[in-house]
Amino acid sequence: MAEIRPFRAWRYRVEPGGSIDRYVSPLFDVVTPAQLEQLYRIPQNSIHLSVPRREAGVDTPEAIVQSWKARGDIALEPIPALYAYYQHFALPGEPEPLVRKGFIALVKATPWADGNVLRHESTMPDAVKDRLQTLKETHMQVNPTHGLYHDPAFSLEPIFDEAMRAPLFETEDYQGVRDVIAVVQDRAAIRQALELMQQQTIVLADGHHRYEAAVAYRREMLGRIKNPTGNEPWQYHLMYLTNDCSPDLRIMATHRLLKGIGTVPPDEWRRRLEVFFEVTDVDDPTTLPERIAGKPGTFGFILPGTAWKLRIRPGMVESMEWQFPDAVKQLDLTMLHYFIGWRILGVEGSQQRKTPLIGYERNFFRCLQELSAGRADAVVVTNPVPVSAVRQVAELGQTMPPKSTYFYPKVVAGFVMSSLIDDEFYSHADTGLGLATAAPTAG
Repeated sequence: MAEIRPFRAWRYRVEPGGSIDRYVSPLFDVVTPAQLEQLYRIPQNSIHLSVPRREAGVDTPEAIVQSWKARGDIALEPIPALYAYYQHFALPGEPEPLVRKGFIALVKATPWADGNVLRHESTMPDAVKDRLQTLKETHMQVNPTHGLYHDPAFSLEPIFDEAMRAPLFETEDYQGVRDVIAVVQDRAAIRQALELMQQQTIVLADGHHRYEAAVAYRREMLGRIKNPTGNEPWQYHLMYLTNDCSPDLRIMATHRLLKGIGTVPPDEWRRRLEVFFEVTDVDDPTTLPERIAGKPGTFGFILPGTAWKLRIRPGMVESMEWQFPDAVKQLDLTMLHYFIGWRILGVEGSQQRKTPLIGYERNFFRCLQELSAGRADAVVVTNPVPVSAVRQVAELGQTMPPKSTYFYPKVVAGFVMSSLIDDEFYSHADTGLGLATAAPTAG
């Protein structure tokens, strides 16, 4: 089961209630080049540690961290804590504002095979290697990954609601989301969270490469340390944990752009699609997201001047040759990548993650722009993956097709940071929680 612990956070030296806007940064895989350059101009912004510039004439990430510490730009909290983190947001079509409630803690970085933290996505080795290099350069965890726990009783939310009565910081981030963070230092509250999580299997929602990098770092350190206690800082990974029973947890759809396939007449496309789908004409392509909403096995398909609604034919899912459990075969995106990606485009499943023929775009109207500009030959409109399916697939030990989930909003970096250095990790205040208070001897 999952093992979590509170931690001594490095925090920007901003008085509670003060502005932290200039220090936080977007998640590195969604930041635009223009945002990146603008953030790099702020010397103390967290982007320097989450997306380090590795170029001549620029300070190394390690030097940047040391300078921030020396100048007092960031300060180390003396007492370990959990951090309540709420994200307030609104979505088109949603009648009321939403709030995703969660908390930031350290989670033991165990391999997927141990079954304590599960994945639903595959990863790319080069991306894991890059995240591992950043960890080794900074010795600091700046970007919490996002994990899901399962608590129908909502037993922790009252603890974090109480903490939110006196928030540390809040900011409106690049998504237009109001991010609010508060500290939880009460030992009884922390112990309650630790005990609940000991009964949990965490499913990783976002940040698979960063988590795998933490596991790789732990594996390296286990090879160097004699008689580890299990409580060393490198044993843990910074994670934002949310309850997957929450009605305000949202996954956004990611549509598919078909590119570089040449000019295929609409009649030929229809002939190919009708082998697997019932095809219905649609006069206005902009209505497709609404027309397919909440209908399993249903997609929109748009060509220049032509739009259809597709619905999987009876018996097609059972005919799949891919050796997946039924829960995976029943996913809309498995159907899409099997019948359109493989059976029509001819791209084997193992190659679809890196093929140039399939692109990904979350914004529906940007899809239409790409099609209109000739940068895409066709658009496949999709529904979001249900939150329940993420846990179901992960618990089966399976992964979803690429770009299946886009949990919204994204977690911002820089609110709190966790050090991988012994002297910045242990605290005598840990004793009452049964945690280690001193570093082991190096081998």
